[in-house]
Amino acid sequence: MPTIIDALIERGARSPNVPAVHEQLAGSWRAISWAEQLERVRQMARAMIAAGIEPGDRVAIRGPNLARWLVAALAAQAAGAVVVGIYHTASIKQVRYILDHSGAKLLFVAVDQDAAALELTDRPALAHTIAMRPGQQQLEGVDDWQAFARAGEQVSEAELDARIAALGPADLASIVYTSGTTGQPKGAMLTHGNLLWSSQQLAGIAQMSSADSLVSYLPLAHIAEQLASVYLPPVGGCAVWMCESLGDLRTVLAEVQPTLVFGVPQVWERFEDGVLAKLAEASPTKRLLFRAATTIGRQASDRTMAGQPLGGPLALAKRGADRLVLDPVRRALGLGRVRWALSGAAASKPSTLEFFAGLGIVLLEGYGMTETTAPSANNRPGATAFGTVGKPLDGVEIRQAEDGELLVRGPNVFAGYFADPAASEAALRDGWYHTGDLGRVDAAGFVTLTGRKKDLIITSNGKNVAPGPIERALEADLAIARALLVGDGRPHVGALLWMAPGFETDQRAAADAVGRVNADLSRAEQIRVHRIVDTELSVEDGQLTATLKLRRHRVVVDHAPLIDELYAS
Repeated sequence: MPTIIDALIERGARSPNVPAVHEQLAGSWRAISWAEQLERVRQMARAMIAAGIEPGDRVAIRGPNLARWLVAALAAQAAGAVVVGIYHTASIKQVRYILDHSGAKLLFVAVDQDAAALELTDRPALAHTIAMRPGQQQLEGVDDWQAFARAGEQVSEAELDARIAALGPADLASIVYTSGTTGQPKGAMLTHGNLLWSSQQLAGIAQMSSADSLVSYLPLAHIAEQLASVYLPPVGGCAVWMCESLGDLRTVLAEVQPTLVFGVPQVWERFEDGVLAKLAEASPTKRLLFRAATTIGRQASDRTMAGQPLGGPLALAKRGADRLVLDPVRRALGLGRVRWALSGAAASKPSTLEFFAGLGIVLLEGYGMTETTAPSANNRPGATAFGTVGKPLDGVEIRQAEDGELLVRGPNVFAGYFADPAASEAALRDGWYHTGDLGRVDAAGFVTLTGRKKDLIITSNGKNVAPGPIERALEADLAIARALLVGDGRPHVGALLWMAPGFETDQRAAADAVGRVNADLSRAEQIRVHRIVDTELSVEDGQLTATLKLRRHRVVVDHAPLIDELYAS
């Protein structure tokens, strides 16, 4: 089984009538079986061949978490093409760059969410733009999904089968664009082997079956959600419930009660805040009962993390705590059936890990990135240590270089950056991927992250933001002398601004500069809060180099109280 498409075909034959995907139509859930999903994929793949898509061509997808996103991705790969996911929150300027850089020939969009879609149809390589949303308003220059799919009838099933049979593990399957420190995003090339191997590893760790379910709600352009929603289900057999908007997540979770949940730290923190807010309104007796139950839950989670049995008295106490307190709380959160909860993309707060352990849910933190097809290391049931990102996956090696940088080698490591041999050569040396992250591996094999060599900001919802280009854009304004982006581990990006002479206290000038720069940024990159700093930067204090370059980490440390105030406000 060399590819995900082979896994999809096998799943369709083994479980034809088992639900694969659930989507909401007119307020009601509709189940799509594995047999129907496979047929949809085959039909769209034949349409792509009819439209002139050749093996190796790129097919871009921009839209929220729709069932058709999954079909478009798998169909492109079945036709031998390469998927290019684009954040639906990206600016038109960013989308154009990715379309031009990848040379995408097809673009799938959710047009009624994207009034500027027509601005994208004139890209040099683009042959067709196809609307994904069922029943959406038709726009000139944008093909209807069903009409486009029907054109595939002129392509035989045998021709498609030949395309699928020709695919191998080393063939390129997906280009995932990630923020680069130079400003322009880089396209990480992931092979069919990368995607299949990583999916098999996760399915094995989670002991996944067709009885499992997960909710797709994070951006599908992100490798973690793409892996979980598109590639993992055909391998593990779990059903995917599509949640188009993050604002609907609580409602969908409550309805579905999934068994598998992946969340970024910000999502888990929102759950925690909601419970604590309810608890603050509860009677003293209920608060006391909650504390007692979560103390028992925490003791039980400690045993679970270490792979130890609970023992008679603790098991009895845990059953009582579950029945009286913990089960109702978990069900209210939509986590009543969860048996595998993964947290990634950024570090979770220790207090959040402890809180969920008290509820009887051990958050399994992992470590990975686009270039390693998401996971490289992961805590897992029976082998969990809070404060670490777990042990390397079986078959993956992680070692520490002399300068403390973590290096990764294994079947999950990407094939390089698309159309960027210099960046590929710098990242991949002697088979090892140089992550840019600092960390250590202890005697038991657990990996602990300690920092980053690179300046990339990772917000608490897992979004990567390259600060350099945004800072330079701010400093291009006459009113801004220096700018420093912050937001690592925070819910959004902020900025500290040092004003130019004559603008020292000009709040309007600062706000105008931020607004101008934000206009060309995606929502994840946009500066939500900013503050004028009235203290000088100096070489003597170690905040500037001898050539007057900003020492980012030193300035962040020196201004930590101000940054805390910035986010508190």
